[in-house]
Amino acid sequence: MLTKFAAFLHDVGDIYHMPTVHSHLRELDISPCHTQHLENLRCPSLESFTGAYASDDDCIFDMSFFISFLKRSQCPLKDLTITLDHDLTASDMGLICEGIPTLQCLNLQINPIPGALVTSFFIQLAEFSTVNGKEVPRYLQDLRSLSLHWVKDYSNWSALPNIFGNPTTGPLLNHRPALKLINISGHWDEDTPLDWLDNMDKDVLMRFLWLEEGGVKWDCFYKDNNRNRHSLIQDVRQHYNLMEELPE
Repeated sequence: MLTKFAAFLHDVGDIYHMPTVHSHLRELDISPCHTQHLENLRCPSLESFTGAYASDDDCIFDMSFFISFLKRSQCPLKDLTITLDHDLTASDMGLICEGIPTLQCLNLQINPIPGALVTSFFIQLAEFSTVNGKEVPRYLQDLRSLSLHWVKDYSNWSALPNIFGNPTTGPLLNHRPALKLINISGHWDEDTPLDWLDNMDKDVLMRFLWLEEGGVKWDCFYKDNNRNRHSLIQDVRQHYNLMEELPE
C-alpha cells in the first residue's frame, strides 16, 4: 500500500498517467510540480503536500487549481510546503485560509515574499468569530506552525501578534493556543541590508515577549550584507534596553 510518494521529475509525462485515486497516500512531494501532475489525481488520505515550482521550468503555481485538487480529494491536509521563485497574490493567501481549514503547518518559501502580502495575510488570520461566547479564529483554527521565508520590505509588525487576538479587546489574550512556532526570515541584497529595528515600537515588542512567555517560539531573523544572522526580537529588545521586563 502506497502511503508516501516523492519524486524529482524532469518530464511532465513521468507520472501524468499515474492512477487517478491513491486511497492510502498520506505524503506527496513533487519537484518540480506541473499542473498536469495533479490534474486527474485524487488522494483522500493526503495529510502532507510539498511542491516546488520554478518559472524557468514552466511550473507556475496555481492556487485555485491546487485547492480544487484538495476539494476533489476531500483530504485532511495538515502540512503544506510550497517553494516558488515567483509571487503569490493576496487572493492566493485567502484561498489558503478559506480552502484548507485542517491545515496545521504552513511553510512558504517564496523568493521574495512582498511585505504587503504578508500584512494582508496576517490581517486575515486576525479575524475572529464568537462561538458560544468565546472568540475563535475564523481561519486556520488548528494552525500550529507558520514559516514564511525570504520576506522583503515588511514593516507592519503589529499585524503579527494580532493573529492571537485583537489588542483593543485585550492586549494579553491568546486565541490561538495551538500556534507555538512562527518562523520568518528576511530577504536582503548585497547593497541594502534589511533593517527592521525601526519598524517595531515598544508596545508591539511587549506583546511579542508576553506571547513568548506563554510558549510561542518566535524565530524571526534577517541577514546582513555579511550573511550574519540576526534575531529580530533580540535586536529590538536590546534596542529598547529590555532584558526581563514583561507586562503585568
